[in-house]
Amino acid sequence: MLDGSSINDPAYAETLGLLLLWELRHAANPLRSQQESVRGGLTAHQLRRITQFIDSQISSDITISDLAALVGLSQFHFIRAFKESVGLSPYQHVLSKRVRRARELLSNHNLSLSDVAHAVGFSDASQLNRAFQKSIGITPTAFRRETASDSS
Repeated sequence: MLDGSSINDPAYAETLGLLLLWELRHAANPLRSQQESVRGGLTAHQLRRITQFIDSQISSDITISDLAALVGLSQFHFIRAFKESVGLSPYQHVLSKRVRRARELLSNHNLSLSDVAHAVGFSDASQLNRAFQKSIGITPTAFRRETASDSS
């Protein structure tokens, strides 16, 4: 949030809020938090359901509560189990999938950056620009130019 790239993203704010609540709950009772450790990640079936849901809803808002309900877990347990299984928070995973899909769509020069942004769930082209540059290291426009020159 410090760089301002995700401040307006509801899923990011929801994740931060849930993690803060979880940390506060365990800070209030340190004995309980030592006894409760994550017992494992998600099952292969749960991961498959989550992946299919994210892929089908990539252009929509995807919330932690939606994902947790999909696999029948509390939001707190889902976040921990997901990170254990995938190595990323649910928010980071969705963001990486959005950037990956944007890379595919950028090869279609008939689509504007705004069209690509909306197709992959970003609110506008500037949000796509920030996430894309942070993840890939170049802007979507520069990426599009590079892929156009590579195919020539």
